[in-house]
Amino acid sequence: MKIKKHFFYGFIVILTSGLILIYINSDRQSIHKTGSKILPADKEVTFLSAGNILDYKKFDFFLYFPNKGNTHLVAQKQSSTSNTSFLVKGQKIINSLIKGPDNDLLPAVPKETVLNALYITDDKTAYVDLSDTIYKKYPCGVQSEYLTVYSIVNSLILNICGIESVKILIMGKEQKTLAGHIDIRFPFKANMLLIK
Repeated sequence: MKIKKHFFYGFIVILTSGLILIYINSDRQSIHKTGSKILPADKEVTFLSAGNILDYKKFDFFLYFPNKGNTHLVAQKQSSTSNTSFLVKGQKIINSLIKGPDNDLLPAVPKETVLNALYITDDKTAYVDLSDTIYKKYPCGVQSEYLTVYSIVNSLILNICGIESVKILIMGKEQKTLAGHIDIRFPFKANMLLIK
């Protein structure tokens, strides 16, 4: 009788251990799969290893701001720290763009604008979700709006190899235009002709 009892308890322990291992393994796989989907920038660190999170290094990048005459974009070199995550780098670039230039170049985006989220899909399209301040505080003019779009687009694509096109969202939704002129319903590629 005692042997049967010990056998029964042993069987329960083995079964429970097996179920726990299966659960842990399936949870890891689901995290792995989720990691390749679209994620908000502030959630990206969930899928980085502990070593990667701590492994921040100097990150040099170029921001593209309108010149004083508002006719073209000019590159301005900046530095920050980042890990290898495209999302973390992209978030730093957009927030630096919102902060504005260090010299006499024009700001590309109203400084009150907030980056709500940044997503990158498997086809290397970045979705930049901005607050509605970008059009509420926006100065008038087709040219200004045009340069703002490509300031955002060029700053991401030309600094991050994991991004090939950029789509701008406002308050998480697709809009027809940024501020009344430039159609932003579709993703943009970089425009090198605007940089001088």
